[in-house]
Amino acid sequence: MLTDREFTDAAEHYLDMVYRIALNWYCGPADAEDAAQNTMLRLWRTETDFADDQHLRRWLARVTGDGVWSGVWYWSLPVDSEQAEALRFGDTVIPLK
Repeated sequence: MLTDREFTDAAEHYLDMVYRIALNWYCGPADAEDAAQNTMLRLWRTETDFADDQHLRRWLARVTGDGVWSGVWYWSLPVDSEQAEALRFGDTVIPLK
């Protein structure tokens, strides 16, 4: 688990990388910013003990990519608006009714 200082250092160092990974997948900067924020939140909450900076960097890239893929997957599902009660985007639920 990261200390407050370790988290701050990691966020300052890797936030741009995380944002650029997300921006390559999403159409706009707002979605990429959301994905980067979600990745940093997961970093704050993780109990992973990182062996070194390379391990942390790979973890961040993987978590960012997983978040992007799950978001793209959710939004690409066909929705029958007559039957669906909500759209799901990662952990976010958008009510339709």
